[in-house]
Amino acid sequence: MNFLRLPWLVVSTLLSTSALAAAAVEHPFILWTRAEAAAIRQRVEKEPWAKKEYEVMLAAANPKGRKGGASGEVFVNLFQITVMGDEKVAEAEKAYLLSFIGSNPESSPGNPRATRHMDNYLNVLRYDALFDRLTAEERAKIEATFREHIDFYLHRDTPPSGAYTRTSWLPNMQWERPMSAHFEALAMGDEKLLRECIGAPGGWKWYFDEYIADGRFYSEEFGKQYSMNGEMLLFCRGLERAGLDALGYGFTGKGGATMRSYLESIYAVGWPRTELPGGLPHYGKVTMGDARGTHLNGAPPYAFQHAIVSGFLANGDGGNERFDAHNMNGRDHKGKLVDKMMTPLWFEMAQQKWPDAHFDYFLAQMRGPADAKYFPTLFFGLDPIDPNAVKPPPAPSYVARERGFAFLRAEESPAFWESSAPAVALQFATYYVHYAHDVFSLLGLHAFNRPIYLNRQISNGYGGGCPWTDSTRGVCGVMVDNLQFQLDHADPKQDHPHWPNPVGEVPTRSAFTPLVKYVAALAKPVGGKVTLDNRQPLAGSTLSLDLRREEPEVWPGVGMSRALFLTSEYLFDVLRLTSDQPHRYDWHVHALGLQKPDEAWKSTADLTLDRLYDMKNRALAAKLADPIEAERYQIKDARKLAASDGAWTATIEQTCALPDVAQSVLGQAWYDRRIGVRVRMLGEPGTTVYAGRSPESRQAPGKEKNKGEKSALPNEVGGTTLLVSRHAPGTVFAALHEPFEKGAPHIETFRRIEQNERGLAVAIAAPESGIDDRILYRFWPDFAEPLTLAGGGESFTFADRVFIRIRAGKVEAEGDLRVMKLKVPGQPKLILNGKETRATITSGVMEFAQ
Repeated sequence: MNFLRLPWLVVSTLLSTSALAAAAVEHPFILWTRAEAAAIRQRVEKEPWAKKEYEVMLAAANPKGRKGGASGEVFVNLFQITVMGDEKVAEAEKAYLLSFIGSNPESSPGNPRATRHMDNYLNVLRYDALFDRLTAEERAKIEATFREHIDFYLHRDTPPSGAYTRTSWLPNMQWERPMSAHFEALAMGDEKLLRECIGAPGGWKWYFDEYIADGRFYSEEFGKQYSMNGEMLLFCRGLERAGLDALGYGFTGKGGATMRSYLESIYAVGWPRTELPGGLPHYGKVTMGDARGTHLNGAPPYAFQHAIVSGFLANGDGGNERFDAHNMNGRDHKGKLVDKMMTPLWFEMAQQKWPDAHFDYFLAQMRGPADAKYFPTLFFGLDPIDPNAVKPPPAPSYVARERGFAFLRAEESPAFWESSAPAVALQFATYYVHYAHDVFSLLGLHAFNRPIYLNRQISNGYGGGCPWTDSTRGVCGVMVDNLQFQLDHADPKQDHPHWPNPVGEVPTRSAFTPLVKYVAALAKPVGGKVTLDNRQPLAGSTLSLDLRREEPEVWPGVGMSRALFLTSEYLFDVLRLTSDQPHRYDWHVHALGLQKPDEAWKSTADLTLDRLYDMKNRALAAKLADPIEAERYQIKDARKLAASDGAWTATIEQTCALPDVAQSVLGQAWYDRRIGVRVRMLGEPGTTVYAGRSPESRQAPGKEKNKGEKSALPNEVGGTTLLVSRHAPGTVFAALHEPFEKGAPHIETFRRIEQNERGLAVAIAAPESGIDDRILYRFWPDFAEPLTLAGGGESFTFADRVFIRIRAGKVEAEGDLRVMKLKVPGQPKLILNGKETRATITSGVMEFAQ
């Protein structure tokens, strides 16, 4: 196969001349070269583990009696042909390939023109593997069909919105056809046509230049990224073998995105491992959007969302699938579901290409319960991976400004992955496809190798429009005036969930130091303008670019900011709202577990549907007209605390919600750890606090199944919603979240030093645990200007933020501290931003002035 040495007409400066050197490449070359195939066969014949893996592979690919999932049958068949020389299998696969000849790129069974998920990459792999078994006439006819499909992509096909932007299409179900064209040009060795595909709208270059955010992140909800990863890696693999590696693995988008960074982003959003007693650990990842249910086979609902590594339960359920196939993630010319490679295979290819990137650590965690090592597929040349010989990657905290979230990790070294230290993710205000109105919400809190807060999905079908799932009522955020649906009085069919409204990239402040990880964000668009991609569609067509208008406010007439301070012991959380008119503000968190009994909390009937949802809104009223639906959207067993202007506390512990823990899937050992969270909040006048059982998914005959929450098992992990309500022009929800284990929170004191319209200072203490902290936070907009706050014999002048930890021998302070008077024991030294700094101590008071 000769690649033509022609210039790329689209981007002539992309590559140096030396990188364009053409190469004569023999078929097959994408999955395996002939030399690789021979080496793999020798391994199967000589190495016991490889022989066993081969037998496992054959058994798994046999779809007889298989329930659900995908078998990877085509990949195994191509292995049989290329590696093992099985002519009987070759005959069947050739017949299927020849049926592709003359296929219509505009439609096929299950793929009307309006859809874009026709995926022919498997036909390209067949063509490559069977090349020598095809006659010249058969090759010509197949290549003519390839060219027809490529021409359709280049000259006759457009996305539904008419343009490719980050939020006008769905790569998981609409990039299949364009990428198939790339594969077809690659397989034919037509470099000119290949470069046209790569440079076309929606092509490879556009994806890396424009779609990938922050140089690495997928721009839909992360759980939807799986569909194309395998194809992207195989495309790079083929380019590399064709002498065009600079177009694939070696290509860098204008924002810094590479294939490696894109794959590494999968573990960049990873939580620390969740220990599964009697099984193997689960490594979850940040989950947002309208599909955030259980993704651990055999597990109860609500505790295990999308994951890097799906662990194994004590009964052996769980584990990562190697292949998957779904209705809208790829159908071929006959309308048949197309198998997609899943995480183990992506990571095997990545480990083979980048052995220093730590993908082997995660592969080692995917080993079977009875296996001492991870035994890879035979596809990509890996040896078995010993979990004792791998090292995890570092896990830095970061702010992803384009993608619109922050991830804070108390432990940032490689130890993070197995550490009990807390981690938290905060959503900003970026619009994304499958957006779930989660502006400024916590996307999760993990500690003690366990999820503490998760935003559950309870919708029937997809989450869009769900009164809970598609609303800040159902996430760890704040609801203003019960706003959710916007009504279109001219056309009720255009009613749609609208608030909170995304505004795109927002101003942020952040600092990640050894003692504390800090981030703050303001709910207004950077530069004052909302970009087109961040303008929320105003009707049912979520991909429309026409039905969008610029709206720079998240909540009408309300300003909002949120700041997080994460230490190894707690999360301090400040959510501030401002307005010149009174509003009702409902602050929420949703914790796994049950609230511990407390006589101060009284049963209440206040949390009616009218209280929780705007039942005067016709869209909500229609959705809740079904009495069964109305009943399940309530918060059950509601309790009320008349906190008034006083501070309050609630404790939630992960005890089993079933009558008999012996009937639980997770088992007694899971609940014996008595992990939970204690929530404290500083008081403000007019505060009312509620707690109750979080709503659950509905499993009912005749009703569409939930597309996020897959588990139909009983809810054994429970779920408690805390709702804090205030009615005022403005308010500050200043909360302390303290995860704990063994049923024993440690923090004894959480008090306000001083608070005014410009900032807040608090003290947090747990003498037995060595915690004696001060946190100083300057509100927007004048955060860079010095502010003095004082109380209890202490005073602080600072800008932005300061964190102070008092110990017996030293006081460590981090941030923009200008002047301080601080009560201290003994004669400690002052360490300011990592450097010993002069301070005086008189009568137990340390004084410092810059």
